[in-house]
Amino acid sequence: MDFILYLFTQILSQSDKLTALAAPSAIVETISPINTTESELATHDLNLNDRLTNPSGNKIFRDNILLYTSYLDTLDYPRYRVAKSFTEDETLSSEFVLNSSETFAFHSQLLPEYQNITVKYLNLKLKSDEGFEFFGGLMANGICHLASLMNWTAQDAGLTVVAPTNHSFYPIPDIPRQYGTSIYLLPQSTLETQKQNLYITNSYPFAVKFIFNLKDNILNLKIVKF
Repeated sequence: MDFILYLFTQILSQSDKLTALAAPSAIVETISPINTTESELATHDLNLNDRLTNPSGNKIFRDNILLYTSYLDTLDYPRYRVAKSFTEDETLSSEFVLNSSETFAFHSQLLPEYQNITVKYLNLKLKSDEGFEFFGGLMANGICHLASLMNWTAQDAGLTVVAPTNHSFYPIPDIPRQYGTSIYLLPQSTLETQKQNLYITNSYPFAVKFIFNLKDNILNLKIVKF
């Protein structure tokens, strides 16, 4: 009888050890969720289906917007080859980085206060030989819509934005009126041209990245801590 009791005690003892080994609580308690949106500062969308009610005009606006967005990839990667035509189901990604205290300008004709500081800009003339199209009496028509998206997103991200000329003469679909931004570039530098520009300064002590993505004809701009 004592021998049977001994065997029963041993079986119980081994069962307790196996249960302790199988218990996952010690492992589970060390796992914490990862916050994947922590670095995002702001994001907004631009629907490229409704730039204009005129279908052919809307396509030109859309193509000019996408062309300039593609060129933005050359700010940090000068050898990047820019596509100059876009399909209806186009997907596109483009990005650039602004370091702390660095300024982005939409074109090269700068106000005096920006002429002796570090400014990133595309050295474009916004002409047909660069791939831009003409509509409604203006070359590269539509890029004001992109500048307005950048203005809106940058302000929501807490960056310092100067847009001297509001696009108040014509509303921009999907963009709140206060962020409408007029862009105009002449071959010679004039105060009129300098004022029709967009200036975004990174006032944070860290770098930020502008990330553009096109899917289903929706252009998304996201600004993240980098």
